Amino acid sequence: VSVPSSDAYLAAGSGHTVDNVLLQRGCTTDLSDHFNITYSPRAIALVLRALDPTDRRAIPCGVVLPFL
Repeated sequence: VSVPSSDAYLAAGSGHTVDNVLLQRGCTTDLSDHFNITYSPRAIALVLRALDPTDRRAIPCGVVLPFL
């Protein structure tokens, strides 16, 4: 986690690709932070899709509050 989030973006090396994902893009109610991102249904679905691009389940959007 980095504030601003753009500081955490990765650049692809020669011959490689990188897909930087902003969790809140398309779901402003998921405010997951470093501590609870592993419990975010949206984050989990995005990781599963990245591991298996044929997985076409819907990417959920719900309220996830930051750890206080």
